[in-house]
Amino acid sequence: MVYTNFLYKNRNLIYVLNNILNCTLVFKSIVTNHFNLVVLCILFFIVNLYAYNKISDMKLQEE
Repeated sequence: MVYTNFLYKNRNLIYVLNNILNCTLVFKSIVTNHFNLVVLCILFFIVNLYAYNKISDMKLQEE
């Protein structure tokens, strides 16, 4: 599957971009006093970490 290979090869970039987005949301939430969004961002970070680990466990599949 091409999609799986794309995810596997670019997993570090996807992880970093998701974390940059997440940190931006946390900063914006703190500045605007929306602390319920911070909890959502922490949850998003956990999901991101889980997805990264799942993708890392995948083997590159033959095309």
